[in-house]
Amino acid sequence: RVGIADADSQTAGLHFVALVRKGGLYAGAFDFEGTYYFGPNRLHIVPNLHLMPGKVFLNRHEVVDKTKIKSYKMPKQCQGADYAFWEKEVDGQKQKLMWMLRDKAVSAIDVSNVGSPTCRHWKAGGLPKHVKGHFGAGWTFYKSTGAEVYFANNQGKGVYGIDSKSLDLDSDTVWLYKAGDSEATNKNDGANCISISAESPFHATPPPRKEVSEPPKKKKKTKKKKKPLPGPAPSKQPEKPEKPDYDWVLMGPNTVCRMDEKDPIIWPKNKKLHTLTLAHVCIVQPCTTVPKEIPLTVQDCQERCLNFEGGCHGVEYRTSESRCEILARKTTWFIDNTEIRTVPGPLDFECWLYKPPCDLLVRLRDHGANSASFDWAWSVCFPSSE
Repeated sequence: RVGIADADSQTAGLHFVALVRKGGLYAGAFDFEGTYYFGPNRLHIVPNLHLMPGKVFLNRHEVVDKTKIKSYKMPKQCQGADYAFWEKEVDGQKQKLMWMLRDKAVSAIDVSNVGSPTCRHWKAGGLPKHVKGHFGAGWTFYKSTGAEVYFANNQGKGVYGIDSKSLDLDSDTVWLYKAGDSEATNKNDGANCISISAESPFHATPPPRKEVSEPPKKKKKTKKKKKPLPGPAPSKQPEKPEKPDYDWVLMGPNTVCRMDEKDPIIWPKNKKLHTLTLAHVCIVQPCTTVPKEIPLTVQDCQERCLNFEGGCHGVEYRTSESRCEILARKTTWFIDNTEIRTVPGPLDFECWLYKPPCDLLVRLRDHGANSASFDWAWSVCFPSSE
């Protein structure tokens, strides 16, 4: 049965409004006309469900029988765990889609033509590799500037939104961005309140997309300038003030540093490999800290890195041991230690990179980097995205 909350009387509980077929009906959403779409294996469509009389629990047998309504078999790509309704007028025609995110791909059931729903799917651009599993909650916020569509990951990997500014339904990719955090649960659902306008609680904005640049123009030949005659040197123009900079950038809580994406997740037993493959370069392997240097704070660790003769690319700090590891090799990657346990003990590692370049920040953000220092570095590199 499909239930709607009794908002008018503000009483707890549900009103039963329709009897539907049994089994696996956990994805659903309303459109602007009050038509209810639910699935996911087969798409069921009930027009004007919002106008049907509601019944309390004791009278639930009196609801409208909708067990015989026509349904449509959906391909696997469009069997998402939840729907998020989206409508937009294109060339005078209403385009109505039920968005979903599944199997690292973005899909949508096009319900623009009554009686002939079709399945569409795109690549999920911007979705980090470590974000897997089902997205059991999908919902939409409607604003004057357009619709904002979100999906929550069941494994607690975050809430991801569709980048509406770069949305092109004729392309092969729909771009996503991390809008917020989510909890690990399979008891989630996204409710769309169609008649209510609400501001999104997420303040994150999509990262800038690189536009295809035009081919470089041929340089015109310039005449050689004549050497100036001897005389007083021209006065220099005052230099423009430099833009604010950043230095230490935290990848996030419970993160461990890695040299690159191919760096081993777990240290190999052969210690000789440590100096060849791991980003943790020390005089003694495996990396240790002289007891007299303990305790060290993060700031102490970073200062020692900057004074290190071999160069400083970052540090990995562990709070429970006050342990500092200086990353003397080029370090461009990290691992979320809550997902992959690299060593036993408490989850209290911090991976700090020193002045990572702007192009690396894009890769790190797609991989899940998230901290106040990272947001500051991002704002310096991409001020137009604020």
